[in-house]
Amino acid sequence: MLGWATSSDDSQIERYQDKLIKAYGEKFILHPRQLVIGSTLEYIQIPSGMMCYVIGKSTWGRMGLIIATATKVDPGFRGCITLEIINEGEIPLVLYPGIPIAQLVLHRAAGASTYKGGYSCAIGPEFPKFGGKGPSWEYWTKPSRR
Repeated sequence: MLGWATSSDDSQIERYQDKLIKAYGEKFILHPRQLVIGSTLEYIQIPSGMMCYVIGKSTWGRMGLIIATATKVDPGFRGCITLEIINEGEIPLVLYPGIPIAQLVLHRAAGASTYKGGYSCAIGPEFPKFGGKGPSWEYWTKPSRR
């Protein structure tokens, strides 16, 4: 659920973010306003005629948990879905790898497009891959430990 970067730019991201791996059944406390990158345990493949959205489970949403900001999964995507997990509530939330915090809503897709993005075939959480197209690393700061 919580983990490691598989980006080719690991050396840059490690300057700004910590890596944390939690074993199945090991608890993780997500504090208010804290964001972690996690992934689904399931490795999926979306057929070319389908697409889906990642939607949070309502029970967790009522406690302030947001599980994805980039919710669309394109036709042809393969891999574990990376989740941007945020606690927008007022109290810490206890999470465990494997608990159901998200669900997929499938839709038919017109055309035969297939996913060709840089996050294909992921087997764990993926840190951002800016590749010179996104914000400069100089604007990022690593938060101090609480």
